[in-house]
Parts: sequence; C-alpha cells; structure tokens
Amino acid sequence: MLTPKKLTSGRWSVRVFLGTVDGHKQYRRITADTKAECSRLAHELLAQREEELTRPADLTVRQAIVRYIDLSETLSPTTLSSYKKILAHAFPDLMDRPVKSLTDLDVQAAINIELKRPSKVSGRALSPKTVKNEFGLVSAALKAVCKRTFDVRLPRIQSSHPDLPDPARVIAAVRGSSVELPTLLAMWMSFSMSEIRGIMCSSVRDGFISIDRVTVDIGAQHITKSDAKTATRKRRVKAPDYILALIYQTPAYKAWMTQGLDGLIVPETRNSIYFRFKRRMKNAGISMTFHDLRHIYASTMLTTLGAPSKVVQDSGGWASPYVMDKVYSNMFDSTRAEWAEKRDTFFESLMLTETTNRNHQNAKH
Repeated sequence: MLTPKKLTSGRWSVRVFLGTVDGHKQYRRITADTKAECSRLAHELLAQREEELTRPADLTVRQAIVRYIDLSETLSPTTLSSYKKILAHAFPDLMDRPVKSLTDLDVQAAINIELKRPSKVSGRALSPKTVKNEFGLVSAALKAVCKRTFDVRLPRIQSSHPDLPDPARVIAAVRGSSVELPTLLAMWMSFSMSEIRGIMCSSVRDGFISIDRVTVDIGAQHITKSDAKTATRKRRVKAPDYILALIYQTPAYKAWMTQGLDGLIVPETRNSIYFRFKRRMKNAGISMTFHDLRHIYASTMLTTLGAPSKVVQDSGGWASPYVMDKVYSNMFDSTRAEWAEKRDTFFESLMLTETTNRNHQNAKH
C-alpha cells in the first residue's frame, strides 16, 4: 500500500516495490514536497512499471509462461497441474531472468543444470524425458509470447526395453489379492491406471467395458473426467468372463445392482493401487512398474499370439507410431472379436494352470 510518510525535513517519501529480479526484490524511493505529489509520482511509477512488464521483451521467463498459460483457451486439469509444477520447480536459475537478456549459452547452461537437479520423489537426477518436457513448456511460451527462440541441444532420450516377467508369474503374485482386478485390467485388457480408476459400473455392459472417462490426481484431489489424452483412448473392449466375475464381486457393482448407485469399480487412489502392486511384485521377486503391465499386454499379443499390430493398437488405445505401427486401415468387428477370443483363451489357460499349481501345493501341505 502506497502511504507516503513525512520526513524530518518536512518533505514526503514512499518506497515503491517494483518486483523481483534474479531473486532480489527491487525498490525505488519517491520523495516530493507534498503528500499528494509524492503519492501521484509513486502511482505513476507503478503504472509505468506495469506498462513495461506488459511489453513481451521485458517479461521474465516466469511471467512469459504465466501469460502463455493465461492465453491458452483450454487446458485440462492435469496439464495445468503439470505446468504449475514446472513453474514452481524447474529451471530455478532461469525463471526470474528477463527474456531479453537471455542468450543461447544461458539457456543451454540452464538445461545442463536442470539435468543434474535431483527429483523430489526419487532423489535421483531428473530424466532426459522430464527435462525435455519441461523445456517444451518454456520454449513454447517464449516463442508465443516473446517471439524468441533459442538454439540449444536437448538431452537424448534413450529408448528403454524393460525385462518383462512372464505373465504367469504376475498372475500368481496377485491372484486372490485386493490388487488382482486392477492388475488384470492392465495386463489382460491393456487399460492404464487412470482408465482403470475411471471405470464406472455403468461402463460394464453386455460383456464389454467402455473406456469413456479417466480418474486422475490433481494435488490431493481425485478428479474423474470424460476426456482422455487422445481420441483413440476412448474405446469399447470385450471383457473376459474371469474379469467380469471379479467386477461383479466389487462393492460398487453390488450397490449398482441393488440400489442403482453408479460408482467407480476401483475407487482406490493411484498410490494405494501402485504401492500394493509393488509390494506384491517385490514379494514375488519381480521388478516392474504398474505401467509395465501394458507392455506385457503388447508383447503377449504381438510376440506370443502373433496378433497384427493394428489389432493391438486398436485394443490398447495407442495412437503414437512410436508405440505401435501407424494405423492406416479400418478395423472390422469380426477381426476384433477373433483376436479378443484368442487373447481370452491364452490368459484363461494361465489362470487355470495357476489354480492347478496352487491346488497341488495345498495338497502337499
């Protein structure tokens, strides 16, 4: 608040805050013969400063990103949340610098420093993919708002091919547990974590599961929304009898049948599902993430069963050519049904084998 104070000399003075530069707060003192004159000059200085900040070339990197976000017409809650995380943590030595003062070397140095910054989750240095995604927002904002681009070298993302366990081992590890249903939905039907958490009772109908919404975490809130990252993620997939039986046993589905209350089939949080799954895998001597279950699905369909990549891409909801071969032709319902039957036969045989092995073990004891 600009409130001039009278000095011992009889003049009036006020200190005006002009913002932060390189992490340091900037002030300027205004002095005048009268209180009214002092106040007027202070407000004129603030107005001038505001006008300077509205000129793109005078914005800091942070201000440019904020303006870029404000100018974006539609941002999903997850995208907005990720942008805010980048603003809060990424490139700390770059965010408060004026865009007009930056050189290619400055930006390259900031990228190199960011590659060494430890993650708050794992404690390890950020991955090249994370840094590349962060800089994607920075470069887009500076280009759109300030008309500035930089010639820099981004880290190369190494393609990773995780060693996947046999699906029979995963089934044995989760069979009969509270995490069996989400695990099988991911490995058997190629649903992602957010898709699994978005399945409503009403999504299960006539032997099919419709993926038409996802549930994501925004801070401490769990938001169910009807849109996904790509249009191909919305799909209707034939469900095997075994998974349908597990769904029918859930409290949510029973409430749906008896009281007509539509709810989430898997209402747990992402962390709850993930950590229970990891504990099961650790106890079984398996090292993998929950997302690796979708890799098992793709490997099983493509390699073990020999399904066409078009079928796998269609059933898994993949749109990127980096994950599956690019889709050029249409998919016939008869082809979908044929490969869904082969898929179910394969996994059902694993379930039967695991049951037989378990019965033998129990008989021995």
